[in-house]
Formats: sequence, C-alpha cells, structure tokens
Amino acid sequence: MADEAIRVVGLREFRQKMGQLIQERPTRMRQGLTAASEAARKFMVTKYLSGQRVRRVTGTLVRGWHTVYVPSDDPRAVLGTKVFYTPYLEYGVMGAQKVRARRVTQTVRSRKTGELVKEKRLRSGYTRFMKLRPRRFVRDTLIYARPEILEALAQAVSVKAGGARGS
Repeated sequence: MADEAIRVVGLREFRQKMGQLIQERPTRMRQGLTAASEAARKFMVTKYLSGQRVRRVTGTLVRGWHTVYVPSDDPRAVLGTKVFYTPYLEYGVMGAQKVRARRVTQTVRSRKTGELVKEKRLRSGYTRFMKLRPRRFVRDTLIYARPEILEALAQAVSVKAGGARGS
C-alpha cells in the first residue's frame, strides 16, 4: 500500500493558470472595480438623471460624475462628483439659508447721453427659506443597479480557458 501513488491529471496546467491569475490579480481587480463603478454611473445617468426626477436643466450634474480607482490594501473604485449641489438634491434641504452681499455689474442706458453704460453696484445680502425635497438618485442606484454592478464586476474579473479575460 505504501507504494501506491495518486496521480492528479491536469495539475501542472492548473498551477500555471493559478500562477497567472495571481500575477494578474491587481490588474483584474482594478478593471473589475472600475467596470462596476462605471456600470453604476451609467445606470444612474440613464435611469435617474435623464428624466424629470432632478428637473435637469443644464446637464452639469450628468457630466460631472467620474470614477477613480483607489489602490491600497483594500482597493476600491469611487464614483464621485465635484458638483457642489449634489448632496442638496440627494438628501434635500429645509431651513433658512443666508445669501451674502455681492457686487453686480448691470448694463443700463445713461439718462444724459442715452448710451449703454456698465454700472457697478452692491446687491445686499438676504436670508431665504429653502424647502427642497430629497430626490434619491445615488442611493436608489446602489439598490436597484446591484445586478448590473455585479455582472460588470464578474465579467471584468472572470478568466476563460487559456487565461483570456472575459468580455
């Protein structure tokens, strides 16, 4: 019995594929996280930001979203925007808001000559009451786009026969 050996068929090929996968892991992780974040962005833009949910006027909020890969011990991809009013649309706001005084330039017709003249004046500050209901486009994207996000992640990380990346 001591002379019997177990022969594993395909062990060499398995070790080669596993070695290749371990070497490709950081690249595949980056591709997968970026693809998942991009899938969430596309879902949010097409489902929530293209209609009247946020009463879109200029498209700044739609174009402002970007994906950033953050390499670390716990790598992740962050979907973010620098559009300052995004949290106000997402969570809403209710309460008094102070508007500071500012200088404005206004074009007026001169009473003496009748020509157009630029006039600078100070517009005084004031307080206004804001009531903006929450519009939940980021949080709903994370809830309802879960299958699309997981599919994008699986496709980017999957390995087919021969070590080729899945499409």
